[in-house]
Amino acid sequence: MEVVFTYEVVWKPSGIQFENRFDKYLDPTFFQHRIHWFSIFNSFMMVIFLVGLVWMILLRTLNKDYARYHKDDVESDDNDIGEDYGWKQVHGDVFRPPMSFLL
Repeated sequence: MEVVFTYEVVWKPSGIQFENRFDKYLDPTFFQHRIHWFSIFNSFMMVIFLVGLVWMILLRTLNKDYARYHKDDVESDDNDIGEDYGWKQVHGDVFRPPMSFLL
């Protein structure tokens, strides 16, 4: 299947010299720098929402872990045999050698 693409160009004469064509864009009043307050407010509210969401997830996770550890400490004072779970597993990862050490 053959598709033919065509286009048309219409040349219009201009009274502006070639050297002066860009002067319009160099004029400081051409780009009016208006502050977009709605965009700034929207970005600020999005940041606050995302920080709050991460904060709530972190708070729930840490509260759940703290309650579980506290319950385990109260129930098994004499029993030191217990599996670490949650963020307590991270403390041993620092001293554990990697699986593919030579790689």
